[in-house]
Amino acid sequence: MLTITKKQMKVFEKASLRSFEDEMVLHSKEFSPKHSEKIGDKKLRIVIQQAMKRANSYGFTLKGPIRIYIELTLLFGRDFDADKKYSGVSEILQSDNDEMLRAEKIHDWVLDNNMKGNSSNQN
Repeated sequence: MLTITKKQMKVFEKASLRSFEDEMVLHSKEFSPKHSEKIGDKKLRIVIQQAMKRANSYGFTLKGPIRIYIELTLLFGRDFDADKKYSGVSEILQSDNDEMLRAEKIHDWVLDNNMKGNSSNQN
């Protein structure tokens, strides 16, 4: 029987985390190329690491919800979750709903508010 120690699990977790960070760096360069280029790889990774920690503080542990949180950080700024302009997102983040449901609601909120912003700009 194979036994994996806690120390070995930590090594696996750290490697997995680094792999996800790498994935998010590449994604961020595609998602927000001008911003990513302006701040550079080193600072981009720091922004991603900080966003991941903040996402975790809201109970986001799955890749999809964490990715959405990172995208919002790039779109709206590091402290978007405390900004009154995005109070709708803040309310969703703090709700008791499952993290996937909250991520879906945040996605819908961004689409709804973006569409409203676009339609008001056309008038």
